[in-house]
Amino acid sequence: LRDNPIPPEELDDYLRSINLAGNTLLKLINDILDLSKIDANQMKISPEPTELPAVARELYAMFRRETAKRRLEYRVECPEALPPMMLDGLRLRQILLNLIGNAVQYTEQGGQITIAADTDKIWIENSCTPLTEEQLAYIYEPFYRVDDTRAASGGNGLGLYVVRELLKKEGFRYVFEPVEDGMRFTIFL
Repeated sequence: LRDNPIPPEELDDYLRSINLAGNTLLKLINDILDLSKIDANQMKISPEPTELPAVARELYAMFRRETAKRRLEYRVECPEALPPMMLDGLRLRQILLNLIGNAVQYTEQGGQITIAADTDKIWIENSCTPLTEEQLAYIYEPFYRVDDTRAASGGNGLGLYVVRELLKKEGFRYVFEPVEDGMRFTIFL
């Protein structure tokens, strides 16, 4: 950009591409560093009172622009009276960020994403083409991509692997399953 003048009408596209590339590399580096800490048993878990409805709304703010652009409905179905949960707030945010990011990425335009919770579980559901049992068998493998269409949409293929490793470290059970017209990831607390 410095050496070759760019027409002003194209500058925004170039800057957006540079920003996307930088964010993708940063996420990949952070995922690899986190996996290294988990493998070396150096990742510390620090439970603290965490209010899930507030976390869900906070994370939505990160995806607001993308959900608006693709006309996705984002719903938070957590009772405001839900008592704070003793969880590592940072790790919970990291897990939900990966799961919501996947939901945003793979929900078709005009679709719906729901994050919900009750006293014993948290779930994220999105409207999409459900994965097959064969695809689900490999979904937690590092760098695994279901197909070229999904691979072209961004990401590095580490998100669900990181989620699985963090949930194992926290000691939580989880299930990722097809539901009518979509997929649901449930974390049992």
